[in-house]
Amino acid sequence: MEYKNDLIERRPDRPEKPCGCDGCERETKVHTNVKVPVEFEPTAKVGEVEVECCGDPEVKCECTHDGTIRVVIAQNLFIKVPVCYDVKVRTGKSHVDCRECGK
Repeated sequence: MEYKNDLIERRPDRPEKPCGCDGCERETKVHTNVKVPVEFEPTAKVGEVEVECCGDPEVKCECTHDGTIRVVIAQNLFIKVPVCYDVKVRTGKSHVDCRECGK
């Protein structure tokens, strides 16, 4: 009686080796899952910042209760911030997940 298993198959392209016994050659296939850890470290470097005034400032005067005047000045700005983004990549040691072996 021949044992049937989808992981074991005869190799019809290779003749059985004459070994003087009833043995034969078999090939085994195993499905497995290989894993490798990959680590990403993002970096960002800010270059020289440039600032430009947009339009005229807005000036508001406010009278206070103690008889003084407070001046509030508001200015719209255009701020240019150059940023250089990059990523450093490190890999760990790969390994076989043995829990998946033979499934």
